[in-house]
Amino acid sequence: MKLTIIRYTKIIFLYLRLHKIFNLFSGFLANLLYLTKFSAWAAANRKVGYNDFPSKWSYDRRYDFYKWVIDHEQLSAQPVNYM
Repeated sequence: MKLTIIRYTKIIFLYLRLHKIFNLFSGFLANLLYLTKFSAWAAANRKVGYNDFPSKWSYDRRYDFYKWVIDHEQLSAQPVNYM
């Protein structure tokens, strides 16, 4: 049943050329999709030792985060490469 609905939705979408309408909203809808995924991830990870969601953005906070990762993962004795 689910695959049938998906197939017919694709046929209707292609036949009616709905991309012309929905393309206007694609960026907004993609943003909502990723915000939804981020919100679910942040809610599932509230118990993480260093969780600052939601908070005011500050570049200085990243140094506290780096220190937390180094201490938490015991990386102080070995070199760390990151980009």
